[in-house]
Amino acid sequence: MLRALRIGVVGLLVASALGCTSVPTELVVVIRSSIPVPFGLDRLEVEVEGETRRALDTGVELSRERGWPVTFGLRPGGRTDGAVTLRLVGSRAGSVRLRREVRTRFVPNERRLLVVELDADCLDAPACEADRTCREGACVPPDVDPSTLPPYTGELPGPRDAGTDAPPVPDVPLPDAADAPGFDAPDAASCEADAGLAGEPAGCTLRRPPARPTCGDGGDDGRTRAFALLDPVLDQPGALWAAYGYDLDGRCTDPLAASPSVECSSGGGLPPPDGTGGIDNTLGSAASTAIIAFYPTYETSVREVVRSGSATPLLRIEGWNGEADDGLVDVTLAFAVDVLPAGTSLPAEGLAFRNGLPPPAWDGTDTAYPSATYFTGPPTTIPLLRDDAAYVSGRTLVVALPDRGPIDLAARALSGGTGVLRIRLTGASLVAQISEDGERIESAVLIGRWARADILAYLDDLGICAGASPVVDMFLAAFNLLVGRSLDLRSSVPSPGPSTPCDALSLALPFSSSAPVAWGAVQSQELVPEDCP
Repeated sequence: MLRALRIGVVGLLVASALGCTSVPTELVVVIRSSIPVPFGLDRLEVEVEGETRRALDTGVELSRERGWPVTFGLRPGGRTDGAVTLRLVGSRAGSVRLRREVRTRFVPNERRLLVVELDADCLDAPACEADRTCREGACVPPDVDPSTLPPYTGELPGPRDAGTDAPPVPDVPLPDAADAPGFDAPDAASCEADAGLAGEPAGCTLRRPPARPTCGDGGDDGRTRAFALLDPVLDQPGALWAAYGYDLDGRCTDPLAASPSVECSSGGGLPPPDGTGGIDNTLGSAASTAIIAFYPTYETSVREVVRSGSATPLLRIEGWNGEADDGLVDVTLAFAVDVLPAGTSLPAEGLAFRNGLPPPAWDGTDTAYPSATYFTGPPTTIPLLRDDAAYVSGRTLVVALPDRGPIDLAARALSGGTGVLRIRLTGASLVAQISEDGERIESAVLIGRWARADILAYLDDLGICAGASPVVDMFLAAFNLLVGRSLDLRSSVPSPGPSTPCDALSLALPFSSSAPVAWGAVQSQELVPEDCP
């Protein structure tokens, strides 16, 4: 049964990689209006609900430079005839002035154009009752028959010009910058600062980690805190991938935009679209889904091994003031040979990887013993994965990681090997949310750029080895094509330019839980990848 599943999955991957479906299922959305900006509207909130790969919930700043139309593309995340609901909210100086809803469906294997007009007659109009939306000053049903949507031919309609008969729009004076919503001047009390969320194209609002607090180093409360990161989220189907991680390239990449803003060129033309707020996570949208389709128990296996204490990610935080904001903390990332419950003695010869000792309790009393793989010396006390200029902003910990440092996970490899699965990233960071009491990591995510050559080496670690069987070879060929068409970034930062070929996938690897641990002595046992024969 498993072999049949793998063959079916490989067939689907080959079909996808070779482009056997001639026309993708897409909705090209164009939002236009005669309402002047920024005096009529200066912000448009866009929320998309339904079976779509593009889970938008973001805002577009409207200005003289960034006006109508607002365009983006949607593709189904599930059924190719799935329903889609758009909810649009237009505002001025922080006050909502217009709401519009549109409901329609995808047309399977066709590109259709959905033009949404925002009418000046609906400005400041009374709210419509449930299941109605404002159009030309009246409350009407929001449904649009998908069969009436014209085919998208590559030409986008422009803005709807405001003619002499356009309804007048009250001219509300612009507020002072300090009073405007979203103004991010430094705040002496909270240490907050502007995170630099303006991206390309103009009007793009990026999801980025918070900026370093302006108050600088807040001192040290004298404690060393250590946490084990548990339950990595490797399976990110449907639209989940679009909500994980952060922007990496300063762009809201949308291949269907009139003037796409891209860091590099993909083997399949333009790179795939970003997630919410420019989130870069092509690994979650393409590659990891393919791996899990071939190895269905992959995520379960990784989680089980991590919770057993083998190759468990460990985070050590030093020099933190224990407050919500601290501009300078010292953070080390390493991986455990083992994590042992309270009362368990170390063997005289030291710990071995995947031994028969009791499993951790994950109740805060365990001791984690990192491997010497992640330290240098002698003695082995200098961490390879360390940021002594990390920071905490609003209880969000932001850690920059060295390029191509050894970042490891463990799973039961298909080949039966016991080595780790090694990820090497450039431009990598770890972003973690610290609990109010400072005693837990509530969530964490690893982000970065994963070069194509390193991705294929990762498959070797997993035991998906060339020549193992015809099914494996078919998968590797299809996977290589899929990765080539999904590359969305350059592994080098900054990129030479948009015409340079992409050579890396963006990655967001979340950890959904954690446990406090004691930081034990570094063990001589090395954790190394399991190579293919």
